[in-house]
Amino acid sequence: MRHDNRANRWVLNTAAFVIFLPVLLHPELNLSITPGYIKSLIEGGHWMGLSLAVVIIILYLATIIFVIWKGRLRLALLTAFTAICVLAGSFLVHLDRGADFPRQLELFESTAGIDVYCNDVYLGKSPLRLSESRFHEKVKPWDTPPRQKTVIGETLLEKVKSKRYESELGWFFIPYDYFDQPYEFSSPRSFSYDKAVKSGYWWRFERDGCTGFAKIGDMVWFAHGFRQYFSIWSSPALQYPALDPYLKHLLHDLARLNYQPSLEWIRHVAESSGLLFQHLYEAGQRDSRVMRALDAVVRAEFGIHDGMLAHEWEEVLNKIMLRVRQRHAFRTPSLESMAMDLIVQGNTKLIETHFFERLSPSTWEHVALKSQPPALFKRFVYDSRNGGQFLVMAGNYSRPEALRLVRRYFRDVNIDQPAKGFAGTANLRQRQSEALITAVQLQNPLVEPELRDFVLNLVKAHPNEFDHELRMFIDARLKRLLADGEADSLAEWVAEAVPLAEDEKLKFLVRLNSTRTQRYVRDILRRHPSYQETVLQTLTEYANPSLDRFLIETLQAASEVSAINAPPSLLRAMILCSTPRMHAFLDEMWNANDINRITLLSAMKHDEPNYFPQLHRWIAPISQIEDAGIRLAAILVLDQIDTPESSEILGNWALSSDAAVKREAERALENYRNRSRLARELLAENVKPDDLLTGQTAYVWNGRNYVPEAAVSESK
Repeated sequence: MRHDNRANRWVLNTAAFVIFLPVLLHPELNLSITPGYIKSLIEGGHWMGLSLAVVIIILYLATIIFVIWKGRLRLALLTAFTAICVLAGSFLVHLDRGADFPRQLELFESTAGIDVYCNDVYLGKSPLRLSESRFHEKVKPWDTPPRQKTVIGETLLEKVKSKRYESELGWFFIPYDYFDQPYEFSSPRSFSYDKAVKSGYWWRFERDGCTGFAKIGDMVWFAHGFRQYFSIWSSPALQYPALDPYLKHLLHDLARLNYQPSLEWIRHVAESSGLLFQHLYEAGQRDSRVMRALDAVVRAEFGIHDGMLAHEWEEVLNKIMLRVRQRHAFRTPSLESMAMDLIVQGNTKLIETHFFERLSPSTWEHVALKSQPPALFKRFVYDSRNGGQFLVMAGNYSRPEALRLVRRYFRDVNIDQPAKGFAGTANLRQRQSEALITAVQLQNPLVEPELRDFVLNLVKAHPNEFDHELRMFIDARLKRLLADGEADSLAEWVAEAVPLAEDEKLKFLVRLNSTRTQRYVRDILRRHPSYQETVLQTLTEYANPSLDRFLIETLQAASEVSAINAPPSLLRAMILCSTPRMHAFLDEMWNANDINRITLLSAMKHDEPNYFPQLHRWIAPISQIEDAGIRLAAILVLDQIDTPESSEILGNWALSSDAAVKREAERALENYRNRSRLARELLAENVKPDDLLTGQTAYVWNGRNYVPEAAVSESK
């Protein structure tokens, strides 16, 4: 049996106290187990979390008991006194609602221009910083949750599944005080919808006139704290139900004016915070006419015109930089990024002069990839020793020095001790991951073979570890405008070298406009016929001219030139594939018989306003239709084409002797006129985008849950 060594006891006890003292004083531990946190666990029914809290308290007390047991009385009392003071102080601080610990709410740090409301009190635009005292001074809790058009929750959803309410459900407000949360956990305190609400704070968000709704689970936040200060950062994922009809009406007004935007349209889009512009830009990727309208918006907003002088270009740059500072970021796509592209085209010298002086780091790479300023090449090379974006900017030049620099960088990445000149991290795997991201961003065809070899060797050496970066690498190349030789080479590399499953290879290959794409796609489909629908669905998102023959042969094999048995995805992919060969084939199919006409018209129908920008070429053959049954099918397509030419045909058919055609044509024509009226009202700001939402049930709180307002009225 070992005896206690009294000579060493004080040393050991003091060491134990010193070891446990940081634990006792640690701010995160002090602020974890609080009255508010325990209360939230009990209210929310989180018994597992409550059990964990109890275990933490037991371990906390066990620390004190251990020191008491091992130490002398004086040390034990000191330890116990310290622990009691810490716990008591923590409780007092939280009961005092943070008087000694100022707390601040930060919303949407990375997203600007969102209007924030709580209980219908306007708090400002994001990025928003608001202290707890200021928040409670402006916003008072509501005893009853507000009436709202759309709502969703797991409890409610279960109750209404059998009552046909699913299509009317949307998003709901956030009912809790944001400052009354356990700060150390990654999700907010759960709000129980099965208990009556005594008071609540109901958040609402608005951007470009569209109300944004967040699910309670998406009102995520991150808190960090010090002894004297707490900051809560939140960026909920918002949904904007009114955005689709809003976009549809703006595109309607643009088409109504033959894609020559009015001054009101230009002003309206220019004043948007970015949400509207981003979606219009996506529409422009499918329809060049929309992109030309956005170019007109950019030129009008920044005063860009032909024959501009140097000082005028400098004024444009100043305007761009001012907006970037106000919006806290340079985003692509945006009005600013398109204006910067025009500067690159019109005055590259200005970019060289003010590249580092005025442009923000987020702007550097965008501009460098567009212009490759000759005067900045040496600076890029010098700073490329640190890798990252400077290496990307230097590596995209076609100069021999740039090529040697890139090749050396990727050669040294896999070496434990890289050569001097590149700043490597201590972790080899981290350095490899950073190099993969650099390879994704590089767009120099002259080093593309080396980049592919590097990526391929790394992925093969570490199976399943860098697959995500490999997909990013391929996707980045698909988004570029590739020359014929580049596209053929990439198709061969993806099909024959990349270690991905064949269904994933197929999704990439289908997007490649290459002379070899058809052969590789056919080879994979021969081995896996079930992948055909995946190919067709992908082609409805990414039209590929190189697969026009493949689509034609697929239809012929399935239906022998009759479209009646063809899947809708195949016909839609064919309509989107705008090549002379496809146009000739579809025209022949259209002229063959009435069944083909009706089938093609059915395939053209789609809910999204800009899904089929090519439909205007069908106006002429549609105008020649005489059969009443085919006209009924065509009316839905004319309603979707939504141009003055399509409305003219509807006006002629509204005079038809056939009652059904007359009725449907009048209905579609009235829809066209209503869209024109609403578009004008939107541009005049007499109508808000949310007013475009129709047919939504209002929901009210019945004391325990949200229910349709009509149900409450009937019960009374």
